[in-house]
Amino acid sequence: MDDQQARDALASIAAAQSQLAKTQTFPLWRHAALGVVSALLIAAIAAPQSYFALFYIPSMAGIVWLVRYDRRTTGTFVNGWRWGRTLPVSLVLLALLLGLVFFAHRTRADGAFSSEGLLAIAAGFVLGTVFSMVWQRVYIEELRQGGGQ
Repeated sequence: MDDQQARDALASIAAAQSQLAKTQTFPLWRHAALGVVSALLIAAIAAPQSYFALFYIPSMAGIVWLVRYDRRTTGTFVNGWRWGRTLPVSLVLLALLLGLVFFAHRTRADGAFSSEGLLAIAAGFVLGTVFSMVWQRVYIEELRQGGGQ
């Protein structure tokens, strides 16, 4: 490969990343859907043990649905656990959600949700939604600057 071929290949990669950045902008409801999935997962832990599956199964189905939605609408699904500037965003969200899971488990009440559990569920929704929007912004910025992988 000579210098011109290398430049052409790099230009092709930059064009592909720019095109990908255009397809990776999701509406607010899509971010909120990730918030719902996060809230359902925390609800599975916060609920009395006999209701675990009532919340856990829809949370996992929601993940499957989101992956399929992304692939159907954009032609791709970008995993949140990719190397790059988005990884710290994903790790912070994971740490916060794990903290909420442990909090929800410790404050679980018999027979009904505790007020602390309801707070953890609400916080999970907000964190999932906000971090989805932040992750998208960081990812698109990374693509536009030529750092997407």
